[in-house]
Amino acid sequence: MNKTIKNILLFAGLFIILSLTLSCAGGPNINWGPVTRVTRDINDILDLDWMLEEVRFYSTPIPARVNRHNMMRYEVYTLRFDAERISGTGNANRFFAPYETNQYGDLSIGLIASTQMATLSEPFGINEREYFIYLGNADFWSIRDEKLQLFSYDADGNQVTLIFFQVFL
Repeated sequence: MNKTIKNILLFAGLFIILSLTLSCAGGPNINWGPVTRVTRDINDILDLDWMLEEVRFYSTPIPARVNRHNMMRYEVYTLRFDAERISGTGNANRFFAPYETNQYGDLSIGLIASTQMATLSEPFGINEREYFIYLGNADFWSIRDEKLQLFSYDADGNQVTLIFFQVFL
């Protein structure tokens, strides 16, 4: 075999190995800062209703534009973890999706199905589609100061943290 063919095969092999390595890496490598991965108990969030209170892009908080104690139900984003799926409201629509988690809070949310009603407002300045993207991209969850935090990223790979407070519906 001549030297040119050997170089082409070597390059092709390295390219395939690099491609496979990068494709198996999952989502973007995000540094979540001071969040530490400790053992978490899914029972801390199961069968509880959570309402979105704040969205953080990178580290910049975007607080809710609606009064937390006097909200119309269709102008909020909610979330509930059951044993096998998540569900809630995405502004005007109901949604559900399967999910998986482990004792360290790693999270994987499957395809989200929702009703298809038109929405009239965008709490937090995000639309329902973006909320579903953030949920679908969530990497892990944590409870901090009695609030549920989902750590995610947007379509461009930028950090997004969804912060929920517990509600009693």
